[in-house]
Amino acid sequence: MLARKLGKNFSHAFTLIELLVVISIIALLIGILLPALGAARDSAKNILCSSNLRQIGIAMNGYTVENDGFLPWSGDPVGHFWPPVLLEYMEGSEDRYWDADTNAAHSGTVAAYQCPSMPYENTHFREVSYGANQAVLHHGRRNFPIQLPGTELQGSSYRWLSPRKIESIRRASENIAMSDSNQMLTDSKGGGCEPWLWWTDNRTPVGHYGGYIFQPLDKADVQPDLPLPITTDLESIQGERWVPGAMRYRHNEGDLDVVGDGSTNAMFVDGHVESAQAGTLTQKHIAVTY
Repeated sequence: MLARKLGKNFSHAFTLIELLVVISIIALLIGILLPALGAARDSAKNILCSSNLRQIGIAMNGYTVENDGFLPWSGDPVGHFWPPVLLEYMEGSEDRYWDADTNAAHSGTVAAYQCPSMPYENTHFREVSYGANQAVLHHGRRNFPIQLPGTELQGSSYRWLSPRKIESIRRASENIAMSDSNQMLTDSKGGGCEPWLWWTDNRTPVGHYGGYIFQPLDKADVQPDLPLPITTDLESIQGERWVPGAMRYRHNEGDLDVVGDGSTNAMFVDGHVESAQAGTLTQKHIAVTY
């Protein structure tokens, strides 16, 4: 009797059509959920990157307070650049940066220098994901052509810049100090990013970028709404050793091969962080002479 009841209850099997309907429903649900999951993942990476830049901003302002209002150099006259200097204000010492094996794993506060949205894996301990605006964080020494007002470019010469005082920046909430920077793919394991943005100061407004003017020489050149170029939003390919130091719009990027297809995270002089879509940042966010 029990066997007959069990046989009656379990004798019905799924038909092919019913199986196909179930499979179709599952596939439909996956198709609906995957973009949402991908968007959530990208949003989480964006939040982590913003948190990294906030930590760097706190360290930058800590340095400024302890150094009579002077902002750190992006690169100082003896060859140090901003990551180890600010690391001292994040964990109390820069020794860990210089003494560590370059292939050591990222951990602790050093992880704050790593953007989770970099398209290529980066395993090098000392590499960073962010570049400094050199109109704000001066470079202590750089060999590039000098251009004086009303003159053509003159040869090459070393120029020394003193660090900038934070009080000299009149628009601290508008001027970018650091942002996502282009990644250099130096080997099969990837690589870090150019730790500087465009060479910008009040004598060399065009730097390496031809007709682009980021740092006006006088009021006649002021173009606060001139969009910053997105043609330099790129990564190097394997075998290349250098990419221009420029803003990288790597977040929520639809296609790695499409220039200016995403957003960048930027930390401003006053320490706040914003996410900006490609094409929305202008010269007023870089230049500090007005």
